[in-house]
Amino acid sequence: MKTIKILSLMILVSGIYSCSSVYSSYGEKRTEIEGGCDDCFSNSKFYRGLGEMEVDPEQPGARIDALSEAKLIARNAIIKEIEAQGQVTEKRFSHRVGKKIENTYAESVHSQAFNQLQDTELKCRKTVIVDKGRKEKKTLVASVCIEMSKKDFDDSVYKENYEMFSKSGIDKATYDIWMTSRVVKKN
Repeated sequence: MKTIKILSLMILVSGIYSCSSVYSSYGEKRTEIEGGCDDCFSNSKFYRGLGEMEVDPEQPGARIDALSEAKLIARNAIIKEIEAQGQVTEKRFSHRVGKKIENTYAESVHSQAFNQLQDTELKCRKTVIVDKGRKEKKTLVASVCIEMSKKDFDDSVYKENYEMFSKSGIDKATYDIWMTSRVVKKN
């Protein structure tokens, strides 16, 4: 009987000890340094891009470097979304006019997206130090959300390519409808 009690006590102690050595992949302890981000998804009014970067917090200038890399990732996410929408517009234009649109439209969309995103302010930023456990180092995680007005961007693209659109008979109202519609995958 005494052996069973000792054995069950050893199992209980080893079970508790082994549970304390398990750490989540997201980290055991988070220490927030600054800010907080809400949902960062594009909608009908804004292009939004989320960027996250993990760095070693012991490096000099780690927080600033992580934030600038996260901004770059967020900008690239918005540019990819805009370029995809530009390809849809290019297909619609080609279908309507009956000939392929020049590369100037795609280049214009890309350069305008890049230029406007350089001046865009952050919607939010968040910096967190994650302590993953005893054996792993701490990690600094920087999250950044950038938003840009769809209407302002679409207006500037139309104005930049006005001559091309006017020659093909595509007015501003038609272009606005193209920009506000979304392509949905058919199930």
